[in-house]
Amino acid sequence: MGRTPVLGWFEEDSRHDRYLAIPATESTGVDGLADRIVGELSGKEQPRVLLEEPTAHLNLRYQDMVLRLVRSLAGEVGHAVIT
Repeated sequence: MGRTPVLGWFEEDSRHDRYLAIPATESTGVDGLADRIVGELSGKEQPRVLLEEPTAHLNLRYQDMVLRLVRSLAGEVGHAVIT
């Protein structure tokens, strides 16, 4: 779903799009969920893959993991993050 903004109308993701998503799913620890439909994920799994309210409904361990990842990624590209 993260590649949707760069796709045209009715265009499906390509092999290249999926290749680009692999590092993101691995770094966030959701690579095991990659072949599942978002609607089938549990209430605890969905925030981890959607990053909508990324720490909502997560235990402290996952909240810490998500926020550390966001900080790291923002630092790599030099962007600020507002939460």
